Amino acid sequence: MESTFSSVFLHQSSLPATSLAKIVYCAKRFLFLQTLLHFLLRFGTSLDAITTGQNIRDGPDGGEVLVSSGEIFSLGFFTPGKFTHHYVGIWYYRPPGKTVVWVANRDTLINDTSGVLSIDAHGNLVLHANNGSTPIWSTNLVSKSGNNSTLAQLEDSGNLALISDNGTREVLWESFDHPTNTQLPKMKIRIDRRTGLNRVLTSWKSKDDLGTGNWSYKIHTNGTPQLFLYNKHVLRWRSGHWIGLGWSGVPTLEGTVLFNFSLVDNQSETTAV
Repeated sequence: MESTFSSVFLHQSSLPATSLAKIVYCAKRFLFLQTLLHFLLRFGTSLDAITTGQNIRDGPDGGEVLVSSGEIFSLGFFTPGKFTHHYVGIWYYRPPGKTVVWVANRDTLINDTSGVLSIDAHGNLVLHANNGSTPIWSTNLVSKSGNNSTLAQLEDSGNLALISDNGTREVLWESFDHPTNTQLPKMKIRIDRRTGLNRVLTSWKSKDDLGTGNWSYKIHTNGTPQLFLYNKHVLRWRSGHWIGLGWSGVPTLEGTVLFNFSLVDNQSETTAV
């Protein structure tokens, strides 16, 4: 394409003004389409996902972000409050002030704007510092040989899903299985008996330090299932036993529904919603 343009411009003096104007118009249009193609290749056809070879970079102004298709949630780099360290997290897209609902590297911090979030050749979502040279956090999955079709997609539920996009769209990993301090409407407090995975909410240390705090909220299956709230290892509250429509330890007002509860308890899982 470059040789074509060079040939045209070498002989432009012999062309009429109308032809020159068309050439300039075509050149500008080519540059625009080239820029657009670079943008689409850089981010994919949607800003809600990245694929292998793409990344999200931090920067002085907050860097790049993913936005769920319905513009409900964002994912990117941020610095909370007066803290100077940088996190990768998910927050509500619309309200100002970043209401953060999930953090990836809550206990492994980045001190500057050199963070890069990407999918590596093994299909893992990986966070690096120092512009890609120092690994900070990873989904840490066992790679599937020959699979280069992994994508990370931010959903309108607030869930970040790592998907094998090979026709079956198998979910390999999701942030809902690794919550931090927030339970979103479609997120379940759950024990998966097949994998041993236990979804537990844990508090932040403070509004400025999002590291793992002392409070935890989890489900136990000793006897009948119950929800427990701990401060370190000290039990501070429990839900009581499941009584069909709710928990025995959660007060209700006659004729008034304050909360909608459900419980699944079988050989595969115990899930409270």
